[in-house]
Amino acid sequence: MRAAPARTGVAAGQVATSPVRLMSIPPSPNSTEQVEDYFRRGNRLREAGRFEEAIAAFSAALKLRPESAEAALNLGHLLEQAGRLEEAVTFYRQAVVSNPLLPEAHHNLGNVLFKTHRLAEAADSFRQALALRPEFAPAWLNLGNALRLQNELEPAIEAYRRALALHPDRADAHVNLANAYRAQNRLEEALAASRRALALAPQMPQAHLNTAMVHLVAGDLRAGWPHAEYRQVLKLGGAGREFDRPQWRGEEPLAERTILLHAEQGFGDTLQFVRYAANVIALGTTVYVEVQPALQTLLAASLPQAAGVLAHGEPLPPFELHCPLPSLPLAFQTDLASIPAEFPYVQVPDTYKERWRGYADGGQALRVGLAWAGNPTHPNDFNRSLTLAELRGIFTGLPAAQFFNLKKELSAADAATLAAAPELTDPGPLLGDFADTAALIEQLDLVIAVDTSVAHLAGALGRPVWILLPFSPDWRWLLGREDSPWYPSARLFRQPRTGDWGTVLMQVRRALEQLCGENV
Repeated sequence: MRAAPARTGVAAGQVATSPVRLMSIPPSPNSTEQVEDYFRRGNRLREAGRFEEAIAAFSAALKLRPESAEAALNLGHLLEQAGRLEEAVTFYRQAVVSNPLLPEAHHNLGNVLFKTHRLAEAADSFRQALALRPEFAPAWLNLGNALRLQNELEPAIEAYRRALALHPDRADAHVNLANAYRAQNRLEEALAASRRALALAPQMPQAHLNTAMVHLVAGDLRAGWPHAEYRQVLKLGGAGREFDRPQWRGEEPLAERTILLHAEQGFGDTLQFVRYAANVIALGTTVYVEVQPALQTLLAASLPQAAGVLAHGEPLPPFELHCPLPSLPLAFQTDLASIPAEFPYVQVPDTYKERWRGYADGGQALRVGLAWAGNPTHPNDFNRSLTLAELRGIFTGLPAAQFFNLKKELSAADAATLAAAPELTDPGPLLGDFADTAALIEQLDLVIAVDTSVAHLAGALGRPVWILLPFSPDWRWLLGREDSPWYPSARLFRQPRTGDWGTVLMQVRRALEQLCGENV
């Protein structure tokens, strides 16, 4: 399951709302009844939820009075509500130009810049708002968010503290402060901030998820699993699907009953938690497993004892109970000593074994697969992924090793680097679903990957895998250790400080050189 400190609620990229001053035009010699009428009409339409008509009314007012910051601010706010963010930016900028002393204009511009991932610009706008109104608590909170997502963690913490000094009972500010502490691996402080948020808002799902992630990354799994269930409230990554049958939580007998286990969130989560399907089957129940289509072929071959492995979207068979795959550790009360450890628990279909047989025959060379980046839409991708250009230092000038690209989809920059890297064989066009990738990995001596599905796949296959981790890793990799209780074949390489990939890549290169020397 995804790590809440970087991915949920206000902490994950939402901005805190602030009162938007929806001002009417003050009386002046230049005011006209027509412009005032457009304002009144726009406000009535907004209150009635007729946003497009309200946009038209304020647009008309602004056309008659282009210098009106209030009209531009109202129009920007409506466009933001309608999801027309680039248009909102235009009108918020117009409001700033028309009245640079209006803190709401700077703040709302920052909000939309934040939503469109222009974090440095957003931070500048929030600072402008705060220079005009230092007691503007939402601006402090949103400045903290913009700074944290640029890994400016100490300034972010100070911004959150300023917000809390003004409003100590804002649970969302405590959640964000917990995220910043978590990003520094300051777990005790992160847990204290999360608990404060829960004391203020006992049902706040982001606070529960933060609490879960701190417990889990600290290795206190049993304390973390119940809080992690709140991902279903937020419906993160497909969580929280509604069925007219109850979720199994490990408390009732399953013998002679039928249960649907279903995937949620990313491919890596499915590969990590599908290991529990065998444990459920062992309880004497009929088990159906629903997974992402790209995993169906591989997992159908891996779970022959299941009644069926379905692709998401296919018609579901009759069943009496259901359980999301990431909820199975809670159902089985998993701790570090009881993680299911039968390896490999993923099996490559025979047809795929034949298809890839001999592809990676490198003679005496060490055969190494590389996966340097994950899904770019992942909320924490800026921390976990590399570019191929950054990775190139580990695979150039090493003739005793043969390298293979395990990434199916490439950015334009990575594709250009790959085209200029004859040392790296590219089977990408031949990779269909995960069964192809698994068959290729079985041909290799080692996989080197960042925290993405390829790392989970290699671990589930029981193949040697080196996983490159950011300073504040996803919960499943824990802290301060080079091994993983989830994947015994894994070796973990960790950033010694936030953003320091250089040290990680130097360590990996040295380890590769040593391994190549042993392989000669």
